[in-house]
Amino acid sequence: MRIIGGKYLDSSNYSRIQVSNDKVSISKSNQEALFYNNDFINSLRNKPDNQKVNSIIEHYLNFNRINFVSSDYVSSVDNKKLIINKTYGNDIVRKIISKYKQDRLETLEENERDIYNLHLSKKYSSYDNNGNYYLVHQDYILYDGEVMFLYDLIDIVFGSELAYLIYDNGKMKILSLYGNKIINLSSNIVKHCISDITYAVSNHNQNHYNNMIKNKALQLKLEVKNGK
Repeated sequence: MRIIGGKYLDSSNYSRIQVSNDKVSISKSNQEALFYNNDFINSLRNKPDNQKVNSIIEHYLNFNRINFVSSDYVSSVDNKKLIINKTYGNDIVRKIISKYKQDRLETLEENERDIYNLHLSKKYSSYDNNGNYYLVHQDYILYDGEVMFLYDLIDIVFGSELAYLIYDNGKMKILSLYGNKIINLSSNIVKHCISDITYAVSNHNQNHYNNMIKNKALQLKLEVKNGK
């Protein structure tokens, strides 16, 4: 298998990695390379073709934060694309999806904001640093990983506060008691996924209530112990 443009991968100065049946093509980016080290490409020389491809994909995942996944390609926050024009095993797909989920959750936790926007997409799952999240579906049914992220999104955004699902000025949204945290819901995700959203909000509020009862019970136990 030929590797074309390997020096751009070694310098992280690439815009696209394209994997096909007989070659891996790495396209140069318009940015100036900050370093160059050919250790990685040299490490591939004696590996079988499948191991070369696996190593290149793992290298891409390890050194990029993934924010876009579709059946056509994967992209990072730096707009570096990975295109695979060949059928590989489920292990590769699982690695890509797992890394995307990890990066999406870390971005959500690291970039606290007041307003988020939740959308529905048929072809891709993605997010950006402006609080926009696109959840992918099949026949208007969210994939399991997207449903789990919906639960995580509400738990992280509202934290120890209750979440309220309301209809305001012709639009559905989830907000905190004082409206300082808001998740705007697109009309499409409301139309097709309102049950998932409702369950996620209810689950968050139930956990909030359970924690409140637990804390009160613990406080009462301490007061009894201290003779108050």
